[in-house]
Amino acid sequence: MIDFQRMIFILNPKASQSQKRDWKTILANFFFRHDVHFYDPNSTEEMVQIIENECKNNPLFIGVLGGDGTLHYALPELIKTETPLLIIPTGTANDLANELNVKANPDKIYEIIQYNSKKKIDVFTVNDHPIATIGGIGAAEKISTSINQLREQSNVFASVMKHSKQLTYVMGLIKFVLNNPVEYHQLELSSSDWTKTMGEGYIKKVISPLLMVCNQSKLGNSFMLSPQALNNDGLFDILLFTHQSKLPFSQTLLKVLLGQNIEKDQNIHRFQLSQLTIKSLSGEIPFFGDGELVGLSDKYNIKIIPSSLNVYTRSKSQTYTSSYGLHEVSL
Repeated sequence: MIDFQRMIFILNPKASQSQKRDWKTILANFFFRHDVHFYDPNSTEEMVQIIENECKNNPLFIGVLGGDGTLHYALPELIKTETPLLIIPTGTANDLANELNVKANPDKIYEIIQYNSKKKIDVFTVNDHPIATIGGIGAAEKISTSINQLREQSNVFASVMKHSKQLTYVMGLIKFVLNNPVEYHQLELSSSDWTKTMGEGYIKKVISPLLMVCNQSKLGNSFMLSPQALNNDGLFDILLFTHQSKLPFSQTLLKVLLGQNIEKDQNIHRFQLSQLTIKSLSGEIPFFGDGELVGLSDKYNIKIIPSSLNVYTRSKSQTYTSSYGLHEVSL
């Protein structure tokens, strides 16, 4: 790695001051030979402005310390540039980092940069709003809300969430089942991808409690929602639930959270598409993506943007070796 390259690190606005100080010290020591800049934005709007301004300076990368929520708000600017994203996963939910096999470990981060391990991944948009990981309508919003409420109300739950995603989602599901009736949405689904096989103007009418859009296979690094979903194939996977009563629907969700096979469930339907239009006949419904509320509408146009996000990644099968200790290597 050539000395004195410009490196940008954006700290998670929601992180504690002590966590920010620790990471600034660690990264400053690792990259002391470089032109390192740290930003501590007070809002997502300020973070977006920082990214826009810094990308004009041709940095080696934009490093974002945070979780999926932080990355979500950075996406609109990041997909406009070839400047690569370096994720340092310090948030509560780190699904994209998990998919890219990037850990909050300074040695691993060094290796990724040193070996220039990058790839371009797809992003999908919902009414022109970019999403990197997984989104959906229906019960997903209720469960996400239940989890966020538990996290905000209890420091113990927030700690559990960091260390056990499976238990977190099971608790969120239980809270959802106990406190909420299952809402069923009358939907009309149409796709330009269906034109060749189904004919022009084909519309699929369904009643569904949950529809998921998957740009990767796992949620929470543990829950295999859609095994075939990849973030670099130019497609997103649709997971459509058509259970018509609360008990079998809840049982299926619990199977997903416990890692059990749901392939034989006749009320689950999968599609691989590059475009989908969802029209709700039940009125406006919220759409969640990357763990954040994306919109409230009765119509959503979803489309893939292939190879739109340049990211540092580490292959799960890749090993890096060196005959030197890290303290002996000049960055």
